[in-house]
Amino acid sequence: MPVLRPRTRLVCFRLWEVRVSVYCRPIFRSAGRRSHLWNRVYAIALALISAVSLSAAQQSTLIPPPAASQAMAPASSATAAQPPAATSTSASVLPPSSGALSLDYVLGPDDALAIHAYEMEDEIPERPVIVERDGTVLLPVLGKIKAEGLTVQQLEEALADRLKRYVRQPRVNIAIVRFRSEPIFVEGAFKAPGIYQLQEHRTLLDLITAIGLQPDASHTLRVTRRLEYGAIPLTSAVQQTGAKTTTADIDISAVKEGTNPVANLDLKPYDVITAKQAEMIYVLGDVTKSGPLEVGEHDSLSILQVLSMSGGTTPDAHLEKAFVLRPSLQTNKKTQIPVNVKRILAARDEDFALRPNDILYVPRKSGAGPFIQKLAYVALPMIPTFIYLFLR
Repeated sequence: MPVLRPRTRLVCFRLWEVRVSVYCRPIFRSAGRRSHLWNRVYAIALALISAVSLSAAQQSTLIPPPAASQAMAPASSATAAQPPAATSTSASVLPPSSGALSLDYVLGPDDALAIHAYEMEDEIPERPVIVERDGTVLLPVLGKIKAEGLTVQQLEEALADRLKRYVRQPRVNIAIVRFRSEPIFVEGAFKAPGIYQLQEHRTLLDLITAIGLQPDASHTLRVTRRLEYGAIPLTSAVQQTGAKTTTADIDISAVKEGTNPVANLDLKPYDVITAKQAEMIYVLGDVTKSGPLEVGEHDSLSILQVLSMSGGTTPDAHLEKAFVLRPSLQTNKKTQIPVNVKRILAARDEDFALRPNDILYVPRKSGAGPFIQKLAYVALPMIPTFIYLFLR
């Protein structure tokens, strides 16, 4: 059985709609004088035909004609026969902090430049020029020119000054075709860890703003720098002589809030910036606010500190039966350590140190005691009302 094309089906449905509308409308109207049922049947019939026509119209619009599909088939098969193109694995680039990136960029070895000298296009063709290891670029007519340590604008002015021998009012335009490789390594609890290229003067705050930290990131960052790029200018920096690096832990809040401007370090090539995940202690049971508590810069927190941070315990808490679940180093099991919180609060026992990933559980009192307390809490305010009703 032949299958109609979408456009042919659309024409057929439109013809049926016109036929029903023209020939059946008088019948339905005459019958509609006696009953409203025929009018409803007529409306439903037209609605169904219109819906089918609309569906056919959509198919005719979305489905390409067979001729186009057949014409595209050889091209798609030829494309499938080709091997996939190699994907680029180059490092990402930090988003620019300002629009004027190339003008403020300091040139260095391995930078590729496209130099356009107006009115000197024949003598100095516009093709990529590499900054050599000695920091110079070699140009026709002009020879070697120092480029390392200059910005793009400064190099443009230097070239224009040289060209005054040949052109009355020289104009030079320089574009950076490829930046030199100055990677930094971003690790840990960042939203997008990886290798990024430095293309301008960037700070630690620029990095945090551009990449972002995960919600469970710690409040400190660790920066490791090679000694060839200088030591980290912080008093807390530790020099690793064997590895020829310096390492410093930096408070993120001090960088964001600007309370310690020195902590907002200028990033250097091959810096390693690590954000650790925050270490947590978990409080469960009959406490005012259960949940995780960040250890922060401390190695541990005491039970009194944890209870104060969680708002204390409830009146029904069984302080004598509290315990700590501590992860075992060798297995995935946890060790249960009983803790008498009541004696700790009374200063009869020493405070217990909770380590990261410990779980403090404070159970609820069992038996009739809590029920009687709640019943008394509800019933005592109602006693005067009962006495008044009884004596009335």
